[in-house]
Amino acid sequence: WLFFAPMLLAIPLLLVFWHFVSTYLIIRKLGDERYDQDTKAVFAVFVRLLTALIIFWGPTGILIWIADVPAMALAGGSVSHLQGLASAIIYSQKSDINQSMRSRSEE
Repeated sequence: WLFFAPMLLAIPLLLVFWHFVSTYLIIRKLGDERYDQDTKAVFAVFVRLLTALIIFWGPTGILIWIADVPAMALAGGSVSHLQGLASAIIYSQKSDINQSMRSRSEE
């Protein structure tokens, strides 16, 4: 667990949180009128990703690693594995990625 938990939970959460904070600070420094749509789109993606990570991995961390509830291990593990699907859906909601997927399906 000393290797598995940080690699599976802590590192991805810290990376997304780092990008979230960095983008937020850029937006805050520039002010509302000076940042462009691209900056807003990047910030929105990281907000959604951070939310997905917390929603899907939070219960797993609490039920399996903190509370150590053996009966909930299957439920916690199952919920956490849905995060990949949720992240894929979040990425596909971004307009440029969605447009790229649509143009490739027409070819």
